[in-house]
Amino acid sequence: MMQKHFSLNSKQMLINNNCMHKTLCSILRSKKIEYQKLKYALIPNKKKKEVMLVFDSSKIENAWYSYPIFSEIIKVLDNQSVNSFLCGDYIDIINNQ
Repeated sequence: MMQKHFSLNSKQMLINNNCMHKTLCSILRSKKIEYQKLKYALIPNKKKKEVMLVFDSSKIENAWYSYPIFSEIIKVLDNQSVNSFLCGDYIDIINNQ
């Protein structure tokens, strides 16, 4: 999408991707995070275990309800595990809820 939007050729796109990757690795190193370990959470893998957790946000008083939820989830995770979270809101359009 970016390649098409900015009319980049393949070589320009490769240079751009490599530059962004170097920047990412540099930022991670500054935070003492190894990209080699983190990439397993970022790269799709058919062997990953996936779980869907659904919460009723109306039961949480905090408008930023994801923070209290994730702070509890993170407490029970193994420090040595590699995890990735995708989050969003389910909106019931049919029942207008």
